[in-house]
Amino acid sequence: MTEQKYRKILEMGLRNLEIEVNKQAVKSFLLYLELLMETNKEFNLTSITEPAEVIYKHFIDSLTVIPYLEEQNNTHIIDIGTGAGFPGIPVKIIKPDYKLTLVDSTKKKVNFLKMICNELRLKDVECLHARAEELARNTNHREKYDMVLSRALAPLNLLLELCLPFVKVGGTFIAYKSKEAYNEIEMARRALELLGGQIIDVKKLDIPGLEGERNLIFIKKIAPITLTYPRRPGIPQKRPIE
Repeated sequence: MTEQKYRKILEMGLRNLEIEVNKQAVKSFLLYLELLMETNKEFNLTSITEPAEVIYKHFIDSLTVIPYLEEQNNTHIIDIGTGAGFPGIPVKIIKPDYKLTLVDSTKKKVNFLKMICNELRLKDVECLHARAEELARNTNHREKYDMVLSRALAPLNLLLELCLPFVKVGGTFIAYKSKEAYNEIEMARRALELLGGQIIDVKKLDIPGLEGERNLIFIKKIAPITLTYPRRPGIPQKRPIE
């Protein structure tokens, strides 16, 4: 499949989300695709190896949040467990005025993120090699962000402990979830109570080209978190709040 065909697939996906097709953004996505495919031959960044699938299952899926984001500039977002940059980098490409922090615990992925941000000339992006449990205790990051994003990382009750400590009171955590979203919400009631979160909306998505049910869970931070949370690395995974 030629670059022109990839371009058409990408542009169609953007239109399906009612996102304006900007030539520079499309160019950035195509370069991102090329670099991801090339690097993935050496390092396992993603299990999806077909470029057309990457466009929909990574790029377009990451961008499903765009219609629900506010228009103000200088919004500071953090993407926890970003992997090869999803959803943070696609969101940054479409929302270049947002400030972005990307966090992953795998060094080779963080090195890839730095390379991508350099090649795409993305400004106001910080790439951090860190575990969320440790970074959330750093006063430069704890409760400093307007918005936290996380996609396909963990069940919601675990995600809340890893992500809500980064959100300002009044800010929002958005979790990308499958058809199990409502079951996960029920399992996360106790975590929401302990961690100062409140479900404010669940958006069910029906996007042409994306198989399976997808949901975005919007959680508002309504109260600060005690220093008890997050617990030390490994504990939230072993003993999620129930």
